[in-house]
Amino acid sequence: AGAGIFLLLEAQWRATAAAIDWVGAHLHGRIAWRVAERLVATLVVLATIVVVFDQVILRGVIEVGRTASERIDLTTPEGMAQPASPTRSGSPASREAWSTLGLQGKIFVTGGPDAARIEQVTGRPALDPLRAYAAMGSRSLRGVTEAVLAEMDRTGAWSRGSLCIVTTTGRGSANEWSASAFEYLTGGDCCTIGMQYSGLPSAITLFTDKQIPVVASRILFDAISRRLAALPADRRPRVYLSGESLGAFGSNGVFADVDDLLARADGAVWMGAPDFTPLKSGLSAARDPGSTVVVPVVDGGRHVRFAGRPEHLTRTEFGRRLGPWSFPRIVYLQNDTDPVVWWGTRLLWRRPEWFDGLRAPGSTMSRMRWVPFVTFWQIACDMPVCYRVPEGFGHKYSAEQIVPAWAAVLGGEPTDDHGAVIDALVEDIRADRPRSH
Repeated sequence: AGAGIFLLLEAQWRATAAAIDWVGAHLHGRIAWRVAERLVATLVVLATIVVVFDQVILRGVIEVGRTASERIDLTTPEGMAQPASPTRSGSPASREAWSTLGLQGKIFVTGGPDAARIEQVTGRPALDPLRAYAAMGSRSLRGVTEAVLAEMDRTGAWSRGSLCIVTTTGRGSANEWSASAFEYLTGGDCCTIGMQYSGLPSAITLFTDKQIPVVASRILFDAISRRLAALPADRRPRVYLSGESLGAFGSNGVFADVDDLLARADGAVWMGAPDFTPLKSGLSAARDPGSTVVVPVVDGGRHVRFAGRPEHLTRTEFGRRLGPWSFPRIVYLQNDTDPVVWWGTRLLWRRPEWFDGLRAPGSTMSRMRWVPFVTFWQIACDMPVCYRVPEGFGHKYSAEQIVPAWAAVLGGEPTDDHGAVIDALVEDIRADRPRSH
């Protein structure tokens, strides 16, 4: 991989240098000063590169991605059937037709346990969890939001004990480990809510309209908040948030700062939030002295905790016990080997703060070296393949990480024995059997 990156950068440099020399040679007779000649040649070539990239390459990639996504959204995974239960969007009772949900929407509404499964695993009475979802189609973001609210009305979501607003990624994908964990740990007395905000994969959305996850998250959260405000205070469901990757970025963007978050939400579990997430970055920058960017401690862990492993929910990475954990509780899960968490444009010219923390003796990244420009591309090239690793590494967050986080946010203790729920999630999600609700 390193050799490939080097060859790519060398080829890029040689092509640019050759183009600059060619333009400079053609301008030689017209510009007397060598410095001016070089400057003009460089500007002409760079401007040409920018125009070609924007007008030809980027637009072509977007169009190819859009066409491919539309084709994929028309498919249904083999063995997957339309949900029969009215508790699910896409069922015969739903206003959202099964055929319109898109691939990721279909996966979302057919996932998760029912009441019988929850009772079997937890040994306690349970309800059938609700899942409300709507896809874009030809609708605006506000139109999709209204469709989600209509599904919540239809299923009686406002009478449930807890709501989880999930900001999806790209074409509408939600982390099933997280959604199912929330349902098991609430005994099914919940509604998990998601919506599609783009027809493009996350990687393309990032470059074409990075703010759309934030805009979509705000519209949905504000709409649900207005509906909740109209209910008597003692009948309002608790509101939790979740999201992974670009979804975590969008969900964080609902709030101006941590005080706004703590005032308007009952808790959150975010996974793999990108480096460019302002709320997360601000919290990390304000970390307590002695803690690192890899596992920052914020205000002694009073409300917000960062974790790569379950033990980080109760102790610092150096083993020191954290203080009392007040409500609302917020968890950022971030693997030290997750390129999405650490990649950013500053890598081009600046050695990042997280570098020394990742290179602790014995760590997976201990042999990593920072080289200007090169490290940026190394980590960028890791991102397309960061799912092709075992759970708990790269950009894959596992039941062993997510269940203790949700248990703590919902009022339990992360150190309790959650083995039954973790085992059930592994069995449910990895079974690869046809699912229908």
